[in-house]
Amino acid sequence: MKMAPQKDILVTLLTLGDGAQYSPVLKFWDFSRFEGGAPALIRVIKLPHDTTATALSVNDSLSQLAVGTADGWVFTITGNPLKERFSIVQKARVATNDPVTDLFFTEEEGVEYLFVVMSSSVASYYSNTEKFALAELLDDKGADSGCSVLGKGGELVIADNMGIYFYYPRRRGPARGYEGERKMISWYKNYLVVVDQALSNFKYNTLTIYDVTNKFKAYYFGSFEHVSFILAEWDQLFIMTQNGKLFRLIEKDTSTKLETLFKKNLYQVAIDMAYSTNYDPAAIMNIYREFGDHLYDTKSDFDGAMAQYIKTIGKKGNTTVEPSSIIRRFLEPQQIHNLSAYLEALHEAEVANPHHTTLLLNCYTKAKDVSKLSEFIKQPDLNFDVETAIKVCLQANYHEIALVLAKTHRAHHWYVKILLEDLNRGMEALSYIGRLPFSEAEDAMRRHGKALLSLLPKLTTQFLKKLCTNYVPVEEVGVPSSHHQAASPDQFVDIYVDNLEWLVEFLEFVMKNGSATAVVYNTLLDLYLRDDEEESESEKIKEIKRNKALKLLESSDAEFDE
Repeated sequence: MKMAPQKDILVTLLTLGDGAQYSPVLKFWDFSRFEGGAPALIRVIKLPHDTTATALSVNDSLSQLAVGTADGWVFTITGNPLKERFSIVQKARVATNDPVTDLFFTEEEGVEYLFVVMSSSVASYYSNTEKFALAELLDDKGADSGCSVLGKGGELVIADNMGIYFYYPRRRGPARGYEGERKMISWYKNYLVVVDQALSNFKYNTLTIYDVTNKFKAYYFGSFEHVSFILAEWDQLFIMTQNGKLFRLIEKDTSTKLETLFKKNLYQVAIDMAYSTNYDPAAIMNIYREFGDHLYDTKSDFDGAMAQYIKTIGKKGNTTVEPSSIIRRFLEPQQIHNLSAYLEALHEAEVANPHHTTLLLNCYTKAKDVSKLSEFIKQPDLNFDVETAIKVCLQANYHEIALVLAKTHRAHHWYVKILLEDLNRGMEALSYIGRLPFSEAEDAMRRHGKALLSLLPKLTTQFLKKLCTNYVPVEEVGVPSSHHQAASPDQFVDIYVDNLEWLVEFLEFVMKNGSATAVVYNTLLDLYLRDDEEESESEKIKEIKRNKALKLLESSDAEFDE
């Protein structure tokens, strides 16, 4: 018998005969209507064939039915048998004197098929076509009655004494070696239920439930007295035996099953089960942590443990396991490769903090792994603290790598600082500043102008003249500017403390180009009137300076502080 769940219709198949002639009969029972305490019998169809019916399949919508016979024939009923609009089509004799043991409707990529299982072969046929056409001969061995079932995904599952075999409409699937004297199989959720003859006592059958998805034995009982029927319904599994006893098996909740697996140290199985049941992601991370702890503490498998610890890392702040608890376990020098792998994973998941960046770069520098260090800093989408990375590279004397890092991430202050303080490349630093936008160039000169003056006083002063009158980045020279950009010269006076001669030239240029302030005039006047006894100036030079001071005081444009 078969149920059409969308229609609440039960279809039963039996063979009527008088010993000389037999006829398969289909009966349709409506479970939405009851007559005399039983479902209403709404239709009876007698098939025109003199043989014993051996198999029945009904699709969910009740639009197709198939009947197999003991002499190798398959019949289909298409249409709506409940409303007289149906046709009986004798499709074909699929085997000679070979009984059809089971039939299953299935679908793959929008095409409907009928699996036909015989005692000596397995095949699939196109079911929703005018002609009953063979789709694929899947195997030249078949299955006994009761030893085939349709899996959750629409695949055919067959069992014999050597193993379990999976088939799809157009190809064979995997096979698994489960030896035993098969009696029947059934399907329940993600589980394959297998009944075997007990080897030790002919009175009993064994019942084994396999988790097919996660590939482990979920249940075993060895003392059922000849199982006659298995029913999976209402989220429970019912086992009927030949002596009339009915057993009910209830699946344990996921948490209980996981605890059982933990006690057996079957962590990978537990993880697979958790994923297959859509378990809480945070709880799955904790399973990975427990797996890692087991490998670390019990097996001393540090590489394997780290592989599990890395899987505890969530994305963007969703990490359940505190990274510091993992890091502390791998601080020994011989574990530097594992620690590096974990810290890299933290950065990839965008959950690393500056301390993690520092530690990772220290791992690279201690291991003298320049390639890894270079690869790390060149990753454009990697999230890490750039300033921390630069500092670590400088401490390890990887100046060029620090320079690349600063340039890539537009850390202008650090780029210029490294050029000046570590590499003594003042010309390159000044050239770099000259390509920056106005505000960034102004900031760079405030920070590093004094150091540049000590190396390149003339060129630095020339650059400051441009910056304080009409600045245009080098790349934009010749491009019309929409507005005038000039820095206040006041902020650069202090950087000339050791270069007063160049300060005079700078301030005089600013004054002549109309950018002078009271600070400029006051400073110039002070420089003109200064009499430095340590410097041997000729009287002629002193006279020139005094004249410049008088001219400055007489200028109507000059502004002085009171």
